[in-house]
Amino acid sequence: MDREKFNSLLKGYWESQTLFTATYLGIFNYLGNTSRTAGEVAVSLRLDKRSTEILLNALTGLGLIVKRQNAYRNSSFARKHLVDDGDDPLTGFVLHNMDMWESWGDLPSVMKKGKPQKGFAVLKYKTGRHSLFNFALAMHQGGTTVGREIALLFDFSFVNSILDVGGCTGRYALPIMERAPAERVDVLDLPEMVREAKRIIRGENRDELKKICFIEGNFRSEE
Repeated sequence: MDREKFNSLLKGYWESQTLFTATYLGIFNYLGNTSRTAGEVAVSLRLDKRSTEILLNALTGLGLIVKRQNAYRNSSFARKHLVDDGDDPLTGFVLHNMDMWESWGDLPSVMKKGKPQKGFAVLKYKTGRHSLFNFALAMHQGGTTVGREIALLFDFSFVNSILDVGGCTGRYALPIMERAPAERVDVLDLPEMVREAKRIIRGENRDELKKICFIEGNFRSEE
């Protein structure tokens, strides 16, 4: 451990909070494929102009936004991963980690009491949305790529039924189904997770609901 690495460790949350705030406020979505001034961003998103310019400059320093003269645009990475309709969105991961901010801040208490003060599933964090939705969206977005990779690793030509335990939106299992004789995927998850999973699928591809049979339950107690 050297001093430079220590300083990076000490102040790493500065960069994380910059990313969290920009994603939560919708800055990447607003910019999309366009270039905007700090004033335009501030007016459209109802933000303080000076604070917006400072945040945009910080995002530029992080390589997430590109600045040309007085206009800002998304970097290629941001357009792909930080815009909701990007080619490979990771906004769910960002908002989920923003949700977990206070949980990590509770670590001193956890060390003394052996458990968090509040359960994750019932908390509403800084994003203003239910924490489970952000968690489900993160699992959905991450599972899309990983599910396709898993489907290519093994021979599923003999698989007639698929059960995805704790499968959320079934993103791991659906690519396997495409390479197997199975006509549907059974996904077992907690009732609250099933609710959020259906909400996500309805917003993206309602046809996928026809391929999934959601089973509400707890794999630790269901027979």
